[in-house]
Amino acid sequence: MMAAAREDVGRARAVAGDECSCRAELREAIRFLSRATEDAIMVAELRGERLPPEEPMTNSARRAIGENLVRRFEDA
Repeated sequence: MMAAAREDVGRARAVAGDECSCRAELREAIRFLSRATEDAIMVAELRGERLPPEEPMTNSARRAIGENLVRRFEDA
């Protein structure tokens, strides 16, 4: 699970670093990162390292991460 998350992060970084990446590729990179984040949360929960109840990974948190990444790449 963690190896797959690391691969997702690597792919997302490669797309993010490519100035020729289009919006569709950037959206896919965001999906990779969201999946990697979900995997990391699942591993933490399985290990008993619970996230505080006031900081769960919600759809709004995922959306905020995605919007921030898109803004970052648009500014580059």
